Amino acid sequence: WQCMTRKVGDWLGEKEGRYELFARAWLDGYTVEELLYYVKFIERDEDSYLNKSGDRYFIASNDKNGGGNYRVTFTESEIKSIDERYWEFAVPVEEGEANV
Repeated sequence: WQCMTRKVGDWLGEKEGRYELFARAWLDGYTVEELLYYVKFIERDEDSYLNKSGDRYFIASNDKNGGGNYRVTFTESEIKSIDERYWEFAVPVEEGEANV
């Protein structure tokens, strides 16, 4: 326990089964899924989102579900590589909320 951070110890104690989950990850390995975000701007009293189509980024509409030709969700590193200032407008995507 001494080499473990308080945050990890708290996480283990939060729910039943966390010790087993931790042990399975340690033994079997695990993958970390990167979180996705919208970049949400407010324009003229209407929400607008960063969109990407091909290699082009643009701000459009209040549709955050994406479409066949564009996407509206990005990882933290993608957002910061476009423009560091956009990170302050990042909003986490809830599970099952949007098409990527």
